[in-house]
Amino acid sequence: MNGESEVKGPNRCRNHTTNRRRPLLLVEAALCAVIIGSGLVPQASAPVGFLVLACVLVALGTAGRRTAVCLIPDAGPASRLVAGFTVAVAIATVPATLLGHFGILRPELWLFSVGSLCFASRLLPTPPSAASPPTAPDTTGPWRTIEGGLLIVMLAALVLSTLYHLSEARFLIPGSFQYDDISFHLPAAATWLQTHDLSMMKFSFGDKSTPFYPILGELVSWCLIAPLRISDFAARWSQLPFALATLAALAAVGRRLGMSIPSVIVGCSLFWSLARVFPILALGAGNDHATSFFTIATIDGLLLVARRPTPGRAIYLGLTTGFLAGTKYLGLMNLCILGVVFLICVVGQRTQWRQQVRPLGLALPLAGITAALVGGYTYLRNFVTTGNPVFPAPISVGGFEVFPGWSNAALTARRHAPEFAIELPDFLFRYDLFGPIAPWLLPLAAVVAPLLALGITVFRKRRIADGLEAAAVLVLPLAFFAEFLFLTHDHRDIRYFLGGVAIAALAVGWLSDRIADRWGAVGSAFRTMISLAILFLVILSHCRKPGEIATGFAVITLALVLAMWRIQRGQSFSFRHLCRPLPVGLVALAIVVHFSITAQKYDNRKLRHHKAPEALENLVGMAGATVAYTGWNTPYLFFGTHLQNRVLMVPTTTEDPKEEYYFWGGSTKSPFGRRGTSKTWCSNLQRLEVEVVVVELSDAKNPERTWMKRDQKHFSLMWTNGKTEIWRVALCPEITEINT
Repeated sequence: MNGESEVKGPNRCRNHTTNRRRPLLLVEAALCAVIIGSGLVPQASAPVGFLVLACVLVALGTAGRRTAVCLIPDAGPASRLVAGFTVAVAIATVPATLLGHFGILRPELWLFSVGSLCFASRLLPTPPSAASPPTAPDTTGPWRTIEGGLLIVMLAALVLSTLYHLSEARFLIPGSFQYDDISFHLPAAATWLQTHDLSMMKFSFGDKSTPFYPILGELVSWCLIAPLRISDFAARWSQLPFALATLAALAAVGRRLGMSIPSVIVGCSLFWSLARVFPILALGAGNDHATSFFTIATIDGLLLVARRPTPGRAIYLGLTTGFLAGTKYLGLMNLCILGVVFLICVVGQRTQWRQQVRPLGLALPLAGITAALVGGYTYLRNFVTTGNPVFPAPISVGGFEVFPGWSNAALTARRHAPEFAIELPDFLFRYDLFGPIAPWLLPLAAVVAPLLALGITVFRKRRIADGLEAAAVLVLPLAFFAEFLFLTHDHRDIRYFLGGVAIAALAVGWLSDRIADRWGAVGSAFRTMISLAILFLVILSHCRKPGEIATGFAVITLALVLAMWRIQRGQSFSFRHLCRPLPVGLVALAIVVHFSITAQKYDNRKLRHHKAPEALENLVGMAGATVAYTGWNTPYLFFGTHLQNRVLMVPTTTEDPKEEYYFWGGSTKSPFGRRGTSKTWCSNLQRLEVEVVVVELSDAKNPERTWMKRDQKHFSLMWTNGKTEIWRVALCPEITEINT
């Protein structure tokens, strides 16, 4: 009997596990069925569109988490969260890249690919659970009551502040925070919806280099438009997921360096409290937060591979490095610096060299292949088309030009631009970039932390690997800032070294641990002061009147007393009861309904206070039209409320209309310039069946406007406000004039 019971026990456990997984299988199958089936619907209503978008995000998150557990099962929860997010980005963007290359980038095909890949992730083996790698103990002992309560209240205040900003910005149109969003980021995604490939729009005004840049940010925006088809409600904030994921990446790196949880929270919160970081750069459709996230995720990946190279860790590192290069050209320079960090970390593991030579020899090629697959498309496109993977920037070695490019795109030429000038003391203390707290903490931490890491290793005889790792990572803010000063042509913003700002904030938390090592409770007091400063900043940024400020402090005081009381009684804040299917389903349904209603209001208000795009929509109607655009390089709003218009930059120097785009194997020459003629331009207008011409007036010469003013027979001015003009082309008489 005993033998029989011993046999049945494992069977019962296996059956119980199978029965428990069966509902999850059915749920995932339903999600993927909704995703794939939605492609059969040509155009859905807002609630259905948001249901599909929610299913896509949940399916990507589930597939990413499962793959992360398979790749790095022993790397800790924060690293697995970062890896899962990175894998989700890969599942979304790699199929989009392939479909776009072959000219079949359609939402229905992309939805089919994503749904199939997410469901196929269930075939991955589930490794046995492993303990997280050991980290240095928290030398401050248990959280002191006041510090623990204050950290909880500070996090709650930052969360509420973020939600407040999201609520305030829910109806703001793209471009409200960043000029580039409506210049070339979102126009690329809108163009792909119509051309079904990855053609990049060329501009007659402004920076001519944008068609050749890496396109990961634009791909993410397109992936957020595809489930909705007719709304950019989610795409206009495509950087928000990367901004939030950056906090998880910072936590992963901090724990990898042995930081205590309170110090990690303080470092992440200090970065989170920067107004330039949240909400300004986060509520955009650019690529700055994506670059920051993949920079920090790469640090986590290289630390993992340097300590113990495995195929799963190598793939994780390859994904992060590939996406870092595939987001910005700046990512290549970041990778050069991170390569030095990787070598230092490998050298630090000198006692394991013999055991790691062969695994490293296998891991590094695997990481390189993975990086090339996920992030190498634009570099290969440029190399095949122009002979220069980083075109238009020319690359010279020892005075010899290896890769030719445009002379005006070289750094030596751009050093003379006004945006290259910088005044260091004034820049570091700019309130709009760093706020009132960070200028006093970040530069000090960036200088002191790496020196202290080396000093502790040398004088206290600590394990050299830990000291070199910490010093190599903590010196990155200085390295990235030097790169910003000498190798970046625009010195007006911190977005070009945002990853360095994040690591500098983490260094503040690392220093608080070292203070606690030496003086115990002083480290806790240091973190408490920073938390209080952040709380004051949050309150004063949202409260203007004395009564509002007093109410804010009263609420925080009450919350702090409650948190201290719970912590002193040993009560934890558990949210397990919220993770049951019924409440999660109800919350998800409420979110879908709320956002669908908000999206409808957003679409109705999108162009209400923007006279020229609204006037164009009144002229051509919601059915859309073919619009020729000229002037400033900000065409996005003229695509219309539901992206129904076809917006073109019509060539003036060639009679091949395709020259308005840069594509695989296409021309790099600008189809605009002094050699343009009215005959060529009008011929292209007729070929493209253009109905309306929109002119954004600027200081630069605009020959198209001159040609139309001279040819009153074929062009008539329909609307103007002194800044924008809308002209009717005589080939399309169905458009009637409206009151100006």
